[in-house]
Amino acid sequence: MKYEFLTQSPGISEDETIGYRISNIISESGCNRIFVAAAYATVAGVRNILWSMEKSDVNFKSKWLLGIDDYFTQPGALSLCKNLRDSELRVASFANVGSKFHPKLILFSSSNSDNRNALLLGSSNMTVSGLERNAEACIINYSDSPTDGRALLGIWKYFWRLGKKLTEKALVSYTLEYKKRVKKLRKYGLVEDDGEETKAGQKEILNKDEAEIDPTHASICWIEVGKNTALGRELEFKAEQALFFGLSPHGGEPEFRNFEVSDGSKIPLRLKYQQNAMWRLQMNSNVPEVARGLRPTLRGGKLGRSPYVTVFERTNKGTFKLRFIKKKSSSFKRLCLKSKEAHTLGQTLARMYGWF
Repeated sequence: MKYEFLTQSPGISEDETIGYRISNIISESGCNRIFVAAAYATVAGVRNILWSMEKSDVNFKSKWLLGIDDYFTQPGALSLCKNLRDSELRVASFANVGSKFHPKLILFSSSNSDNRNALLLGSSNMTVSGLERNAEACIINYSDSPTDGRALLGIWKYFWRLGKKLTEKALVSYTLEYKKRVKKLRKYGLVEDDGEETKAGQKEILNKDEAEIDPTHASICWIEVGKNTALGRELEFKAEQALFFGLSPHGGEPEFRNFEVSDGSKIPLRLKYQQNAMWRLQMNSNVPEVARGLRPTLRGGKLGRSPYVTVFERTNKGTFKLRFIKKKSSSFKRLCLKSKEAHTLGQTLARMYGWF
């Protein structure tokens, strides 16, 4: 059996992180099954692994065994894993016997061959901090025979049997207790509230562990219009917001989505991926606010910065409500407040955005 040691410490480059190595294993190993066990998990941590899976053309099956001792695992992470396609979620807790569920491991497996199993064991939890920022140590074992492959799979199965299915009732109960505990921790300054600022004051939402809601489960998604392009008809939004519309944050072919606009009509609009790692919504005069003009005309005929904020609302009918509100309105203040409460308030170079 072959093995590889992985170490990580604060301040190293992205391509030296454990998360980066995991991404390489997913793309290089030929696996089509990923089984994860972790004591703690966050929305951003789970999304970190999913992004690596989405970069591949493989249809993965996944299993997630997440610890719920100490209420560190976010309910949003549980919901995300529970509702993934071709996925199964179990949770584990030993609080009733005075112990804790504390393993961290990932099995990369092929359904076609036991020879292609690989097992990562180490200290990294399923969090962005554990995968990219903390001082961590892991070892990856690679099988080179069917016997080794079955041994690695056996380790995963041992822990999988310790978990149980998470019912909706149990998830609701866990969520209520989680919120109580986190509120108390924040009161005493024991939990970070702000996402990390990146270059030029930008603040990505899913690059830290505070985000409580994945975009795929959000009901509202929004972004300031700013200086949108094509004479105010095209709106760019962050790649991580693409998940709200069922799009890949890594790009893809143009797709259409149906939108209900302010006059009550339903129209299809095209979304196109841009090389600046953003998606662009291509609107037209069928959108009343676009027909009237989203950006003011300044002296000399130039267009100024828009005073509007674009708001998308998910419906049960497979459409998205599209509306525009003024940045100086009380409605916008409520959007910001709700996003801040969910720790899903982000910042581009010049525009605020978020979801909840």
